[in-house]
Amino acid sequence: MSKPDLDCLSNSARLKVLAKQQYLFMQHVPSDRLYNIVSGVGIMEKIASNGRRQIFAFVYPGDFIGLSNSDSYQYGVKSLSNLTVYEFKRQHLLALSEELPTLGENLKEIRSVVMSHTFEQVYLLGQLKAYERVCFMLKQLLNRLPGAKPEKIELPMTRTDIADYLGLTVETVSRTLSQLRGDGLISVISPNTISILNLKAVEEMGSIN
Repeated sequence: MSKPDLDCLSNSARLKVLAKQQYLFMQHVPSDRLYNIVSGVGIMEKIASNGRRQIFAFVYPGDFIGLSNSDSYQYGVKSLSNLTVYEFKRQHLLALSEELPTLGENLKEIRSVVMSHTFEQVYLLGQLKAYERVCFMLKQLLNRLPGAKPEKIELPMTRTDIADYLGLTVETVSRTLSQLRGDGLISVISPNTISILNLKAVEEMGSIN
């Protein structure tokens, strides 16, 4: 987008800051806002009527969230760390996308990326083994988590968060991390810090191609 278009977009946004473990929005509330993450990490989750939770995605800086085809959000978004976002009124942003063709194209691309990630998640839960699922997530963290590098990945999420994202039990996640460590692929420096010792093997195990 051109600088004038970006300035126009920026002027229509409100900066919002959340502390750790706060909801940006909850499921079933009116979907009248869209958000662009500036800093921090959050989770996109859905709580079933029986209380079970499924994490659809971890969200990172640059992610655009809140796009919906219904009048209410079908999921909630909660911060895992201090989270800073730009908040847009949905109708205003959609109207602005009619005036700014580049913005309209960007929103279409964002919808396409979201759909692609949804397909990845479906494949992940349906086809990959626990060992492969954890490697898949480690690959994602390296690509998306600010500051992450093979030598040191600081996990903002808990083992329960990981389990609810990968469709596993907490016990299976812990057992799989121990297996990866025993096979020499990773080192668990602390409960929230992992080092990848064999990046090539982790990438191969976590591939969905």
